[in-house]
Amino acid sequence: MSSEEDYSDYIQHLSTQVTMGSLFAGFVLTMITILLTQLPDPSNLIAQIMLFVLTYSLYALSFVLTSSALRIIYCCRKVPPLTRDIAMVNYLSWSTLFLLTGSLVLLYVIWGLVYLALAAAITAAVFAGLSWKYLLQPFRRSRKTLSGTE
Repeated sequence: MSSEEDYSDYIQHLSTQVTMGSLFAGFVLTMITILLTQLPDPSNLIAQIMLFVLTYSLYALSFVLTSSALRIIYCCRKVPPLTRDIAMVNYLSWSTLFLLTGSLVLLYVIWGLVYLALAAAITAAVFAGLSWKYLLQPFRRSRKTLSGTE
């Protein structure tokens, strides 16, 4: 084995963390949907608090998942150049994440839960800002450096 650092165990750990988090995020989204459709009165304050906690959990899980997924690339010694195709896939991945958070807000609006939708929209905006500042911008800077396109 060479004297270079081997990150394969750490990469495997991050991959497992992303897989586990994705599974939990899917369960949380499913729980929100089932609760909305099965609760006799989703406009009840207790029900809305529970739905908000689940929404916050989903947003936090998405943030942690994205962070873990992006940390994997920092461990790569050789990364392909940032081509137009790869940039498009990156853009679509981020867009999908932001659209998922927006879909919860729309789901609450459809059910007439305006205050919950407003709280979810504010929380989504906060997490979008955090994602932009702490995940997307550093990733874009390091991606240019890693692929040698400075």
